[in-house]
Amino acid sequence: MGKQTKYKILIKSLGIYYDLGTIIIKKIDGEFMYIPSQKDLLENDGNIKKKDHIFWHKTGRVHIKTINGEYKIREEGVGMEYPLKDIHKKRQSINKIGFQKILKDTIININTLPRYIKKIKTIDVVLNARDCVGPMQFNFSIVSGTHILECLNGGKTPVKMVSNKENNLFLDKKDRCLGCESGNADKLLQYGLYKYIGEKVRTGRMLFLSEDSGIYKKSDKQV
Repeated sequence: MGKQTKYKILIKSLGIYYDLGTIIIKKIDGEFMYIPSQKDLLENDGNIKKKDHIFWHKTGRVHIKTINGEYKIREEGVGMEYPLKDIHKKRQSINKIGFQKILKDTIININTLPRYIKKIKTIDVVLNARDCVGPMQFNFSIVSGTHILECLNGGKTPVKMVSNKENNLFLDKKDRCLGCESGNADKLLQYGLYKYIGEKVRTGRMLFLSEDSGIYKKSDKQV
């Protein structure tokens, strides 16, 4: 048993597998990383940066590392000092998340993604694009099982269960667990693939990082 879990995020289209990125989970701390398969990605601020990875710390801190070794902190974590003057709010720690959108990765032309020809492992996430040949969007989010149970029991919760059968943009969805080693046995990682019909993207791929939702798991104080 290693200290981390690593798997690919792949898109299957017309019998071809495309490499979207890699997820690495630090099992002891419950932290995770997204490594996009391509480095030139348009970001929220409209700038193109060569990204090596995006890392979500257990404290809530989110940082981006560029391929030249520079770090950019997007949001600070609980119990940590602000290292930069332009960071004004703290993000909830991962173990307190009730629901959180993590990122959206938009691909305009799937043929521009690198093809994946290695052996696919059982743990790899394969999202089926079905008959879609146009722009697509990969959505990554986390939900706590405490809210899922609350929804099923008809309780009050800001988290809603959505039927993908009613969403004509939906293509495929897979779930993985964050893991119990870090005390995050309630956390479900949700990976979804959708048709993209939003605004035009001036590059072939755009990465959007979501801000803190402020939705805590049911056993924690809602603040």
